Amino acid sequence: MYQKCPICEGRGMISPPTGTSTLAVCTVCNGAKIINELTGLPPSLKDVNNGIDKDEILNTLYKEKEENFTDVMRDYRRRMQ
Repeated sequence: MYQKCPICEGRGMISPPTGTSTLAVCTVCNGAKIINELTGLPPSLKDVNNGIDKDEILNTLYKEKEENFTDVMRDYRRRMQ
């Protein structure tokens, strides 16, 4: 399973520590925007060849987060009534 890269927050780019306005490719995910939850590595060429699409994974992650947030808010509203 994959997760959004915690370093670049799924953007694939980071601001270098030098403080310049240019962006650099994230050194953790190598610009892939996602990493494997178990290994902490970006998807390999093998994963890509098996039909794993990083944009599809990101959309799934965001959809799951949105559904979880909706459930939490619904429960909160019920408790507040």
